[in-house]
Amino acid sequence: MLNSILFFTIGLLLGIGITYLIARRIFTKPDAPNISEHIDLIIKIANEKLSSERELTSKDLESKKELIDDKLLHLDKELKGMTTLVRDLEQRRTMQFSELKNMVTVGSDETKRLIDVTNRLNNTLSSKQARGSWAERMAFDILSYAGMVEGVNYIRQERQSTGTKPDFTFFLPNGYKLNMDVKFPLENYERYNSAEDSDKSRYKAEFVSSIKKHLKDITSREYINVEDNTVDSVLMFIPNERIYTAIFEADASMLNLAIENRILICSPVSIISVLSIIRQAADNFVLEQKAKELLLAMGGFRKQWQNYLESFDMLGNAIDKVSDQYTKLKTTRSNQLDKSVKRLDELRERSIIDIDSID
Repeated sequence: MLNSILFFTIGLLLGIGITYLIARRIFTKPDAPNISEHIDLIIKIANEKLSSERELTSKDLESKKELIDDKLLHLDKELKGMTTLVRDLEQRRTMQFSELKNMVTVGSDETKRLIDVTNRLNNTLSSKQARGSWAERMAFDILSYAGMVEGVNYIRQERQSTGTKPDFTFFLPNGYKLNMDVKFPLENYERYNSAEDSDKSRYKAEFVSSIKKHLKDITSREYINVEDNTVDSVLMFIPNERIYTAIFEADASMLNLAIENRILICSPVSIISVLSIIRQAADNFVLEQKAKELLLAMGGFRKQWQNYLESFDMLGNAIDKVSDQYTKLKTTRSNQLDKSVKRLDELRERSIIDIDSID
């Protein structure tokens, strides 16, 4: 805007100067009017024009100034808002960064702790005895989660009459028991799972052979024993779902082999369902026994009811006979007696009449 005004002023002065030069050349003739008057007139007109333009320019500048002030005021408000927003964002970013830092620190600590637990677990599972204890502990935790109480629903490591000690013995209705042994073939599974393709078949065979050995060991321990009132099945608990699945993936006939030996292979997911089914089967067995007793009782009741009906019929027949005799006494015998009495009365009356006539 200022540049436009400057250019306008310069142009105006140049116009005045050019006009002056032209007028000077014109009015230098002998017959020219008074040059001084013309110059004054031109200067006057220029001054008026310049004053008018200056006034217009001043008004325009004032209007532009007010507009610029409004824009600057609005811009200042927006700038303050942006400054506040940036400050808030910075504070939030600082807080989020602090939280993220804390989370990273906690995650790092948890990772270290997890690594430590993993290392201790690996060290623990490297021992066969420790693996067995860990597997039994896992079975105990699963049973506790399912609401089973040791000493109420089951016992652990209780010696039987055969001298063997199953890991778990579950109490079933009617005094029956169900034994369970815990097996954790981790070492053979890890070799089979991590083996190269060239060695896969060999380690697979070793893994399957170890499972069959476990089945044979359970069968030889007489966990199914009539003297201890056990059911005709025993459980083998595998505390890892992946190993449980790998058993049947490695040898599909393993299930039939286990069933032939009356062994049910269970995993952490299936053990509660298996125990529920076995308990339901035991309940059904007890219910069947009760149903047989009920049928026998109903048979005895039916026989006694039949005897009752026969005796009642005999009593009815006897009552009918007595009733017939009573009817005969009341009707025929009474009528005959009445006739005899009437005959006697007639004879007596006749006798009285005869005696009176003699007198």
